[in-house]
Amino acid sequence: MVRMLSIVLTVAGPIAVAALGSAPSPAHAAASCGEASAPGGDWPTYGHDLSNTRSQPNERVISPADVPFLTPAWTFSTAKAGGDGDIAGTPIVTGGCVYTATSRGWVFALNADTGAVVWKNKLPYGGGTTASVGVGPRSAAPGLPGSCAKTKAKKRTAKKRARKRAKQRARSSARKRKAKRRKLRLRALRQAIQKGRTHQDRVRIAQELREKSTRAAV
Repeated sequence: MVRMLSIVLTVAGPIAVAALGSAPSPAHAAASCGEASAPGGDWPTYGHDLSNTRSQPNERVISPADVPFLTPAWTFSTAKAGGDGDIAGTPIVTGGCVYTATSRGWVFALNADTGAVVWKNKLPYGGGTTASVGVGPRSAAPGLPGSCAKTKAKKRTAKKRARKRAKQRARSSARKRKAKRRKLRLRALRQAIQKGRTHQDRVRIAQELREKSTRAAV
């Protein structure tokens, strides 16, 4: 069967992949992605590429004249696969797998040749999508090691830094308040010296001022 990547039909609910007069291949015993180097090329992003050309230059078997003779190779239902929601965005095909998401927050990876579910996952924080999905590093795929470890480590580091900055701000504020109170006390003492009426008052206030200044310096 020739994998037709440029004609992937999306409807509200199931998706269908068309093939040229071929019967569906039997599902794999253990679902995995199909042959990565199959003829026809990949469809790795919406519109095929960043220029949104919506064309598949690698397809050499199926032509526009063959469209009336295309028949379903396999179909997929989100409900039957244990998910929920409609598929409104164009599925993408890369590395032998079809990737798609639903309006209820389910993400699926399907074998591009058989339609068998390779893995499925629900968005952990709710929400959904009505657009196409993208494929990142394999280690970030649901169910694979390291999927969330880096994200959790970054969050822990960010929280530690935030707590450290908060403590530094608190210490700085305390030092500023202490310095302000000391400055006000010294100013009050100077004003008292200037207003002292007797020599004894001036001597006593000056002595208090020296003692206050000494304690503040220490």
